[in-house]
Amino acid sequence: MGKLSLKYKVISFTLVMLILFSGLQTWIQSSAVKNQTLLTLEQNSSSAAKSTSSLLGAWLANKFAGVKGLSVLSDEPAMRATLQQTAKTNAFDLVYFGSEQGKMLLSDASIELPGDYDPRGRPWYTGAIANGQYVSDPYEDASSGEQVISVAAKVNGGVIGGDLSLSDVIAAIEDLSTENSYAMIVDSDLNVLVHPDRQYVLKIFSELDPSVKSFNPSVDGKELFSAKLDGKDVLLKSSQIELTDWSLVQVYDEDLVLKSVDTLVVRSFMLAIVMLAVFGISLLIVIGVLIKPLEALHRAMKELNSGTGDLTARVPIVSKDEIGQLAEEINLFFGNIHSLVSNVVEDSVQISSAATVSRVSSEEAQSQIRRQQEEVTQVAAAINEMGATAAEVASNAELTANSARESTESCEAGKQVILRNQQQIDSLAGQLDSAVSTVTELEQNTQDINEILSTIQGIAEQTNLLALNAAIEAARAGDQGRGFAVVADEVRNLSQRTHSSTEEIRSMIERLQSNTKITVKSMEDSQKLASESVEEANRATQTLEEITSSIAQISDMAIQISSAAEEQRAVTEEIGRNTQGIQDATDHLTEQSESNLGQVKRLDEISERLSEQVSNFKI
Repeated sequence: MGKLSLKYKVISFTLVMLILFSGLQTWIQSSAVKNQTLLTLEQNSSSAAKSTSSLLGAWLANKFAGVKGLSVLSDEPAMRATLQQTAKTNAFDLVYFGSEQGKMLLSDASIELPGDYDPRGRPWYTGAIANGQYVSDPYEDASSGEQVISVAAKVNGGVIGGDLSLSDVIAAIEDLSTENSYAMIVDSDLNVLVHPDRQYVLKIFSELDPSVKSFNPSVDGKELFSAKLDGKDVLLKSSQIELTDWSLVQVYDEDLVLKSVDTLVVRSFMLAIVMLAVFGISLLIVIGVLIKPLEALHRAMKELNSGTGDLTARVPIVSKDEIGQLAEEINLFFGNIHSLVSNVVEDSVQISSAATVSRVSSEEAQSQIRRQQEEVTQVAAAINEMGATAAEVASNAELTANSARESTESCEAGKQVILRNQQQIDSLAGQLDSAVSTVTELEQNTQDINEILSTIQGIAEQTNLLALNAAIEAARAGDQGRGFAVVADEVRNLSQRTHSSTEEIRSMIERLQSNTKITVKSMEDSQKLASESVEEANRATQTLEEITSSIAQISDMAIQISSAAEEQRAVTEEIGRNTQGIQDATDHLTEQSESNLGQVKRLDEISERLSEQVSNFKI
């Protein structure tokens, strides 16, 4: 609904309201027609039912009058003749008389009754005696197969009755049947006594359909009763028949009765649809004509909003109504917009020119300020570097003086160390001489031990030979020399172990002699080096004394340099602070220049966009 145009919204709303109104009107009209139809049906059915009931009552009353008008005769042939005349006159099938003595006389003499037949026990007799008159329920005649009833009236001396065929009653009921209705007769127990369709005769009315179980003719007969019979919706209307407990029930087919109402509803709806179609087309045309100024206004506003609007265009005024007044106000608005855009165009040209001049001036000023900033930055950097150099020189000079003092002290300490080292070297040289003598003596002793080992080794070899000879002799001696052979073997083994031990000792002594020679050689070299070290220590002591003198001179000069560098550093710091102030001012000026240039550029861009936008309008 939100996407529909105003024209279609108005048409849709109007058509919806018309549809609702037409539907409501049709429903009210159909309800009124239906109620009127049912009321008319109820009135007509009541009139017809009463008329038919009255006719049936009159018919029965006539039959009763014919019966009651008979005189009881004592002469049987005369009485039979009277009965025959009454049957013929009043259309009775059979007329009979039951006396108080139990005698039965029939109008038809051909009918034979059982010898023990007693009329006084029959329902027609007892009913007439009790009520003065009696009407039986219909039953099927055994001979003719027709529906008949018995009527009886009390007379002097007994009861006179007669059997009546219901063919006339059935014909009268059938005369009440129409295209949409038929009639039936039921008794007080709702037994169907007369029905156009004989299959329903003598059946219980409430068993025809569950919807009629609650139907009571004596109560519900005043109004139409809705029910269902044979699968159809029906309306029931009943009327009491005089002189009996019977009721005449008229059955109306509800669909056929209300068919005219349904036809009227369909025609009403068709007429409403045609009227809605005609009204909708007419409304569409009328609203289309009325809304044309709004459509023109919409097109003008659309062109204006799209940025290509013609501000010289005006909405045509075709009427003096609200739409015409709106168009007039819109034209005034367009005129004001036209003046405003014209002024904006002129102002944008001036702003663009001023912005261009300001941008060029700002760019030149910014270029000059940047060069000045670079030069100030270089000066500040040089001053800072010079200050840092002066501080470093002062620091290094102070460190040099401290190092010179420490070097002097170190030289003195080194000289003392060299003197102590020289003394220790002299002492070491003496000890080395003593060690050389001891090692030489040790070498001589190892040579003596080597000669002793040679002797022991010779003895071991002789012992081994003797043990071998002894073993040979023991072998020759056989069993007697076995013990001696064992001893000889042990001696031989001992000789071999002695020989092996002497070889090991000899090897060790040889290694000892080799090491002793190396030691002697090393000690001799060490003694020589010690002598040379003493001489070098003497020369180092003399050099340290010369270094100490030079360091003292360097320390004095470093102290003077440190004082001069400290004064230079203080002056450089003062210059640096002044230069930093100049640089800060230059930086601030540069930032302001850049900001001004940015604002000028934005102003120039805004001016260009404004010129582009207003150039889209035709003024």
